[in-house]
Amino acid sequence: MLHSPTGLTIPMSRRPRLSLCLVAGLTVFATGCGGLPPSYPLPAQRTEFAAFRPYRTSYVINMSDADAQTHIVRDIGGSVRDPWRWTGPHPAVKLALKEISSPLKYTIDFTVADATFKDTGPVTVTFLVNDQVLDRVHYTKPGEQHFEKAVPAAWLGTTSDITLSAEPDKVWTSPGDGAKLGLILTRLGLAPDDVKASPQLLKETKAK
Repeated sequence: MLHSPTGLTIPMSRRPRLSLCLVAGLTVFATGCGGLPPSYPLPAQRTEFAAFRPYRTSYVINMSDADAQTHIVRDIGGSVRDPWRWTGPHPAVKLALKEISSPLKYTIDFTVADATFKDTGPVTVTFLVNDQVLDRVHYTKPGEQHFEKAVPAAWLGTTSDITLSAEPDKVWTSPGDGAKLGLILTRLGLAPDDVKASPQLLKETKAK
C-alpha cells in the first residue's frame, strides 16, 4: 500500500495515476495545483537492486529509505517515505564512505516524466561526483531510465564524503507559481562495480 501526502491509501497492485496535485505535496517546489501538468503514473520498482541490499544500506539512497532525508543535500522534495520524489534543477545526495576497498560505480534510477517532457522536449542530464562531470546523457523520449558508470578511484580516495548529483539541462516551470520540476528520482548512489575498470573501459563506457 502507498500512503499519499494527503493521507489517501493507494493499493500498489492497481498502480493508479496520481495527479501532480498529490505529487506537489512531496516537494518544496510546488505549493498548489494551479498550472501543474497532467497526472503521471508511479514509476515501477526495479527488482534487480534486491541483490545489492547489504551494500545499498550504506551507499545507495532509495527515496523510500527511512533515513533518505538525512542524505539529501539540495533540490529533492518531500520528507515522507514514498518510492520516488520530484527534483529541482540541481538535485544532490551525500554519502559517508567509511572505507573503499573495491571499485564503485555511480548508479541512478529516475524517470523523465511525459507530462513535463511535452513542454521541455529532449533533456540532457549531467551526472556528477563531487562536482566532477562523470558523463552527460541525452534523453530523447520520456520514461523510466537507468544509468550507471564506473567512478575513477582517484575521485573517491579511501575515506570521504561523496556528493552525487544528476542535473537536467531543462526543467518544467509552473506558469502559476514558478515552481520548477526536473526528474522523478527513485534511487541514487554508489554500487559495487562488477569489473575493475581500466582507463580504456572508463573511456568506452557510455549509457544509452
